Amino acid sequence: PDRPASTVPSGFVDSSIGFALSPTALAFSPAPDAKLLVSRQEGIVEIFELNGPHVAQGINIDSEVCGDAERGLLGMTLDPAFAANRYVYLFANFGECEPTNIGRVVRYTVNANWTFDPTSRVTLVDNIPSPGIYHNAGHLEFGKDGKLYLSTGDGFTGGAPAQDKSTLSGKILRINADGTP
Repeated sequence: PDRPASTVPSGFVDSSIGFALSPTALAFSPAPDAKLLVSRQEGIVEIFELNGPHVAQGINIDSEVCGDAERGLLGMTLDPAFAANRYVYLFANFGECEPTNIGRVVRYTVNANWTFDPTSRVTLVDNIPSPGIYHNAGHLEFGKDGKLYLSTGDGFTGGAPAQDKSTLSGKILRINADGTP
């Protein structure tokens, strides 16, 4: 059946940000200097004003990340206390693409100019197996309990790792913001 035309709020503007992003995650920084952060599969984080203009390339780690198929920079979230500590968390597949690589959760500090300080990188979770190019998951999010939750895929193994407690694959992991269990 015919549907009535959608209406948008007064003042709403639909605009293009100008280039293809291959986005994997979005995050909004808090006011008063609110920005939109967009992670890209190939290992880049772009920063935009909320009205669309590009501000900065936050970081480019594409030389470290395997971005084939369902691998790459797969997740990003901001620390709940971002306004005070300026921490951004990334989940990516690091290393050579073949024969295998590993998932890793890292934390960066964002500078005042919206670039990531490369010397601030801290690895929080490492050596998450990625045996296949599919099912690598990678979502990151803080829960109401203040813990960081991350999803890890089974690496296209048929789901067996989900029941295997000796591997980080196929799990929902809950960690403290400093990486401790």
